[in-house]
Amino acid sequence: MNFHPTLDTIQLIFPLTGPPLTSDSKILKIKGLSVYNPGQRTSELMANFNGQYLHLANAIYDLNDWKQLLRKWKRKEAYGNLKAVITCTLQRNFVLDFDVLAAELDLLEWEGERRPKNYRLDTTNQYNLKFRLHP
Repeated sequence: MNFHPTLDTIQLIFPLTGPPLTSDSKILKIKGLSVYNPGQRTSELMANFNGQYLHLANAIYDLNDWKQLLRKWKRKEAYGNLKAVITCTLQRNFVLDFDVLAAELDLLEWEGERRPKNYRLDTTNQYNLKFRLHP
């Protein structure tokens, strides 16, 4: 990224290795980040991402990763630029009780007059994200 300072997106299709990633890491400030098979580093990516689009294929995560992301986003503590987090796989033991999560995060009932009922993710690769499911 030092050689390409205008880079908007990056796709990693190899195992993610190296030092821990923090919110100060350049790679986590990019507009679009697609990571294939992030393995045990999924929590790290989700906790520190500061771009617009995060795509995680074959990711290992749990409910606490999502709770942390949603809680910080709702409280405006982080994720101010976030437009979408996209995952392609669900863990086999991933169970979500939406009523419990809604109560825990103090979510409000949907108000259709102010917000659209549907959101369509622009798949025309607005930021040239090339989502590939397999390397």
